[in-house]
Amino acid sequence: MKKSKTLNVVLKAACVVLVMYFSGYAVGRMAGKATKGVDFREIFRVNEKYAAIVLTVLHAVIVIGGLITAFAKMISAKKAAEKWDGDDEDYIDSVESTLDHANIIGSTDMIFNTMLFASAVYFLEKSRVSAALFTLVTVVFLLGMAGALLLTDRCVDLVKKLNPEKQGSVFDPKFEKKWLDSCDEAQKQLIWQAGFTAYRAGNVACLFMWFLAFVLQTILHYGLIPIICIGVIWLTMNTAYCVTAYKLEHKH
Repeated sequence: MKKSKTLNVVLKAACVVLVMYFSGYAVGRMAGKATKGVDFREIFRVNEKYAAIVLTVLHAVIVIGGLITAFAKMISAKKAAEKWDGDDEDYIDSVESTLDHANIIGSTDMIFNTMLFASAVYFLEKSRVSAALFTLVTVVFLLGMAGALLLTDRCVDLVKKLNPEKQGSVFDPKFEKKWLDSCDEAQKQLIWQAGFTAYRAGNVACLFMWFLAFVLQTILHYGLIPIICIGVIWLTMNTAYCVTAYKLEHKH
């Protein structure tokens, strides 16, 4: 019975792998034949000067707009926290929810900052539009990174005021460890559950991006760097998870 169950699992796994392999192979072959002789460089050619200007403006609007919104949320939460009577749990939950929104906007803004900065610099260097635009995109990038760090620091300080047992400073290299150590078991469970959800989402994203990069590589022939980068991220994420799980399981 046990051998039969094991055999069924192996067969199912083999079927999934084969279906994925042949699906990717078929898509790649069809895409290759359908695009044979097509000059994708010409199709995707853009006006480098126009792209540089648009990306620079977009970068400034998104980064500065995101920071303003995040800081407005944080200040709103801070003012509301000052009115808390210390007993109304629903009220303080609302305050912490607003603070969470500020953190989410700030972290998302930081990611867009790095992506748009790199994209804008790429076209600025190719088009050589203006030194002023390069200066602008650099200043906005640095402002965005500094603003994100300051926002996180202000949010952490506010959480520490609401929860005096919390420990750690954003500027401390061991901040994450100290912060986790100061959390109670319920908060740790929440962090671990969120982390595992992020780990699963990361695996799905890496698998999808690898498949997309593999198919596009057969069409656009842009080299192996994108696939290698995805592989490094995927490997790092899974190695960190497995090593940490092993250490926690065998720490005694």
